[in-house]
Amino acid sequence: HALCIRWCRQFDHSISAFGSGGHHCIGDQCVGVERCRALVADVLIGGNIEKIDTYIRPDYRQHNPYVADTRDGLKQFITYLADNNIAFGYEKVHLTLGEGNFVFTQSEGIYDGAATAFYDLWRVEDGKIAEHWDVVQTIPEEFAHDNGMF
Repeated sequence: HALCIRWCRQFDHSISAFGSGGHHCIGDQCVGVERCRALVADVLIGGNIEKIDTYIRPDYRQHNPYVADTRDGLKQFITYLADNNIAFGYEKVHLTLGEGNFVFTQSEGIYDGAATAFYDLWRVEDGKIAEHWDVVQTIPEEFAHDNGMF
């Protein structure tokens, strides 16, 4: 199977992997998973905007309607948030899945001062992130069930 699935649940900074033998990778699939995990850790959690060029292609395509294409568009959006005192940051990655050149991350953090769930789908090309889709949802204080968001 051309499949790489890696379930990463972080509890006290420990990682458990899907499958009895850890994560399974074919070809360059783990490169994409690790590239996306590093971007989230360094930029979206760590706030190191200067590292965007390390992880993202110059011709990066964005599908979030509020962020311009290219890695410079992403830098401008993050700078805009900071300049306008709009609190933004990822705090914890709950799940990472990779298949082929696509990687999905499920994270939580803060957006505009509210607890927020971030669902990101990344497409990796030639070892760098080439495209991004996301859904951002405020985490409600009360749920109609006991399942939580993560």
